[in-house]
Amino acid sequence: MIKTVVLTGLLLLFQFGSGICYDLKTGEALFNDPSLGTNGKSCATCHPNGKGLEEAGEYNVEMLTEFMNFCIRDALKGQLLPHDDPRLAAMEKYVRTFYKPKK
Repeated sequence: MIKTVVLTGLLLLFQFGSGICYDLKTGEALFNDPSLGTNGKSCATCHPNGKGLEEAGEYNVEMLTEFMNFCIRDALKGQLLPHDDPRLAAMEKYVRTFYKPKK
């Protein structure tokens, strides 16, 4: 019984960890992908190496994804992504990696 619980826990940890890794890789790819817009720009065009995104961790999910959608619409000249779009969730996770807490 204990073996089953431990193995199940390890399996869940592996699956969860893989999902985070996949989301970050997907988010990074989308951050650098000019196909989100129509003008050949990507998020990285305005935010190379996350410049200007150091406070991303200060915002809740809804606010941060709304900001990201505004950039897609206004800076990239693309279509807003639906709030439940997994691409938006992946980019939100990636953008949070640039967070640098204030000291």
